[in-house]
Amino acid sequence: AKAWQAAPDVMTNVYFLVDSPANIGALYPWLDVVSLLPPGLQLNRFEWYQRGVQSSGASLWCAEPFQDLAVGWAMDVSGPVQRESGQKGVTVINVNMDKLTDKHLGKTAGNLVLLSKAGVVVGASPSAARWLGVVGLKADIVKKTKENKFASADFRLGAGGQTALAKALAQALADGKLEGTIEVDRVSRGWLSMDIPEVGFRLIGFSGS
Repeated sequence: AKAWQAAPDVMTNVYFLVDSPANIGALYPWLDVVSLLPPGLQLNRFEWYQRGVQSSGASLWCAEPFQDLAVGWAMDVSGPVQRESGQKGVTVINVNMDKLTDKHLGKTAGNLVLLSKAGVVVGASPSAARWLGVVGLKADIVKKTKENKFASADFRLGAGGQTALAKALAQALADGKLEGTIEVDRVSRGWLSMDIPEVGFRLIGFSGS
């Protein structure tokens, strides 16, 4: 409990799953997900478990945001649980993306857009979001979830619901470009793309104020 209280507030929960000698899981803080899962479900079949097992000792982020049962938009990082005798299982940390992007992008004066591995607009600073007219993760999330229409692909930079400007930027990135210019309100602004290898995200910065 003390360790959890000292953890960053963007963390929503931590899950431990040990596969040897038995399939045993523990979730903190506690959330009753057991009643939502089919009896006898083998948790080691989940993607996050396999990602941690196959990570060669490093922790790996998921490629796409997902709808968490407790907090809404989330992403997770999965890593192996090891002992002297070898790997025993994985530990997974869920991160609240709303809190994370608000904390680092919501109040910044910079002009930044953060993309996931799959090109989903995880977050954007207010000015960059306004220029691009970009639709980020927060948009209509409650409505879409209630209607069972949630799909993170809807929020990719090049998705159908994005502006022509956002789609043009997505195409430039798909073509392998790491920098260029875009015209916003008749003002040409330079942009630069930088990978964040530790988490697999991509950060795009724009010139101007």
